[in-house]
Amino acid sequence: MGTQLIHTPVYHPQSNGQVERFVDTFKRALQKLQGEVTVPDMLNTFLRTYRSTFNASGPEGKSPAEAFLGRRSRTLLDLMLPSKPNANMCSRDGGKNTATVHKINASLNQGIQYTL
Repeated sequence: MGTQLIHTPVYHPQSNGQVERFVDTFKRALQKLQGEVTVPDMLNTFLRTYRSTFNASGPEGKSPAEAFLGRRSRTLLDLMLPSKPNANMCSRDGGKNTATVHKINASLNQGIQYTL
């Protein structure tokens, strides 16, 4: 699976920085969600967000889910944004409605800015 075991000194958090950072991130996220939802919902929200967030220090700068699955995972934001016209959608009618599909997509995207 490509994992490599690394031994670190016991009780030496500096050599185990990534784990310490994750625990800190996890604790802060749970504190922010506390009182809003149940504990299982807090865990699901944190894991969904953490796994879909891009990490510059991760493999190839991908999110954990993308590195594991080999593709981007769909988030709630993806469901809210209008989809791009699909090549198959335009080719079913022999290309007759391609211009119409592009006009509709352009009108939906008007005023929406995509930022990362």
